[in-house]
Amino acid sequence: MRITGSAPFSASRRATALALISLTVSCGCAGGTAQQQWAKTKFAECKTTTGVDEVTLDRVQPNGHWIATTQSRSDFAKIESCMQDDAVSARIYRRQAEGGNAAAMANLGRMYEEGRGGLTKSDVDAVLWYRRGAEAGNGQAMASLGLMYERGRGGLVKDLDEALRWYRKGADTGDRFAMYCMGRAHEMGLGGSSDRREAMEWYRKAAASGFPPAAERLRSLQE
Repeated sequence: MRITGSAPFSASRRATALALISLTVSCGCAGGTAQQQWAKTKFAECKTTTGVDEVTLDRVQPNGHWIATTQSRSDFAKIESCMQDDAVSARIYRRQAEGGNAAAMANLGRMYEEGRGGLTKSDVDAVLWYRRGAEAGNGQAMASLGLMYERGRGGLVKDLDEALRWYRKGADTGDRFAMYCMGRAHEMGLGGSSDRREAMEWYRKAAASGFPPAAERLRSLQE
């Protein structure tokens, strides 16, 4: 029988003090979409973790939804449960991060910030991994580090200029979350006067990259 499922990124959502930001974080893998690569990576991990052999991954759609073949619903249930397990995601992120994967560093930092996947909630550890990811060139990690500077969290002194510097560095990589942060910074006037036109331009870029919160802010500013 063929059964479908989905493998959402474990660190897919976060609430900020100023806005609800939806994030789709990348796995830092080559070939296909980030969602496809993440589903494949986690499926392989889950087969090893559960010891289930009689479930075969047939196809993964660009949005991460997957189709598997199995003769056992109970085996599929084990795989499906594992695919939804944040602790498994955290284990994968840590292994990849320690291997030098910058995107995984950003994801691991997010999980520490949110206290997910069995990790103790820790802004200090979040900042550590965000900084490592940022220094390794990941735009999302740069923006996340900027947010920590903006709020003075994780042992950092609140510094809006430093926050803006990291937002811009992240945006320069083409990261959609970082571009959103740039738009919000200009809209709210962080570190200076607000600039509605500049904010709309950054929101437009982030929205064009498929970042729904940016599209929502753009519509709001256009009303």
